[in-house]
Amino acid sequence: MEYDDLPHVYHYTIDVEYKKGKQKNKKTINIVTRSRTPSQIMSNPIDLERVYREVYAKNFKGNKQVIVRKMYNEIKLGKVNRNAL
Repeated sequence: MEYDDLPHVYHYTIDVEYKKGKQKNKKTINIVTRSRTPSQIMSNPIDLERVYREVYAKNFKGNKQVIVRKMYNEIKLGKVNRNAL
């Protein structure tokens, strides 16, 4: 079985800027993802939902606005499970 064609999974520490009410806040969180750039995280709904869960409380009813500013501390964890494709 060949695993060379499967994408890698990475662990990143990311800087996130988010808005709660009229306040802009910044937070540093950890995320496991296949994405390599902040724009890929912003366009992937699964990754964006993970960021929302880290930043906003479970019962938050307002508008959720998040911007991923910076990604660093890249750690390659392995390959994606073939069933996840």
